[in-house]
Amino acid sequence: MKNYKYLVMSAMAVMALSATAQDFDTDPTLNINNEEKQVKFTVGARFMADALYNTEFKPLHSGASITDARIRTSMSYGQNWYFYADFGFGGGKFSQKNIFLQYSTPGANNDATHAIKVGYYNDPAGTMAAQSSLGSYHFISRPGMASSLGEGRELGITYKYSSNNLFLYQGVFTEDQYNRVAAGYDGITLSGRWLYRN
Repeated sequence: MKNYKYLVMSAMAVMALSATAQDFDTDPTLNINNEEKQVKFTVGARFMADALYNTEFKPLHSGASITDARIRTSMSYGQNWYFYADFGFGGGKFSQKNIFLQYSTPGANNDATHAIKVGYYNDPAGTMAAQSSLGSYHFISRPGMASSLGEGRELGITYKYSSNNLFLYQGVFTEDQYNRVAAGYDGITLSGRWLYRN
């Protein structure tokens, strides 16, 4: 019986190593393109789970958990408009992740880009750990410090300018997360990230 347990665990480890995760930001599950009207619509999904099987009595019991499950959609219109929505179902709870609309345009000489974004997404001045998707992480976690330095996603509007030498990304955000507003006035934050390189 003991050898059977090791055989099953080894087979599960091989299956886990051979499974490939889908990067639905660059390779979504469903692509619908209408080149004549310059519309592109995509749908993708992500699923992450943890499981433990323990045959001996320990304080940590056997079990499984769906730590992250997502459905992601995006739509672009022409070269300028982009809409993105990401919904989470991890831990048995529905949550709205990034939901935003962005308008971007190249500068006069095509050497710079201007973009205005409005919606619910990460504050650009927050920690860099929050600027990347958990789908890009090898483990399903962020440094604990990432949560203490800011709210994460917030409702707001930003302006981004990017050129060969200058990067400006600033915005105005509410201080509370969307749909979690405390009573009374919660205030706003003005924040940004600015970079110059020669």
